[in-house]
Amino acid sequence: MNWFQKHNDDAAAAAVVGCIILFLVVLLTGCGGGGSADPTRTTWTEQEVAQVYLETQACVGLTAPAPVVSFEPFDGPFGLFSAPDRVFINTSPVWDIMTRTDEDQALRHEFIHHLLFSVIGVHDHSSPLFQICT
Repeated sequence: MNWFQKHNDDAAAAAVVGCIILFLVVLLTGCGGGGSADPTRTTWTEQEVAQVYLETQACVGLTAPAPVVSFEPFDGPFGLFSAPDRVFINTSPVWDIMTRTDEDQALRHEFIHHLLFSVIGVHDHSSPLFQICT
């Protein structure tokens, strides 16, 4: 085995380990994060959701028709993008610890998934936009 083959094998193994770790993190935590209890948590208006989408488009630098956004209870992570154009924010009681700020960040995160999928066809977490725009 020459140096080039060994280097490629090491890089491939590191990539596989990285993908497995990312998969486990998303599987266990979804796309949401932690938060603290906020008794003042309120519902979102269409205008507020639209404003967050416009701000996310501006940050990402991509445009696409807005997805359908649903705030509803379901078994799963706090935020979820379902291709091609659905975003869900989980309102199950288990997520009552989430604050309005957490919901804002989750919306932006799922909107980035939607924009990436709509424009380039890929919506995994490899883009730095998830760190920059949420």
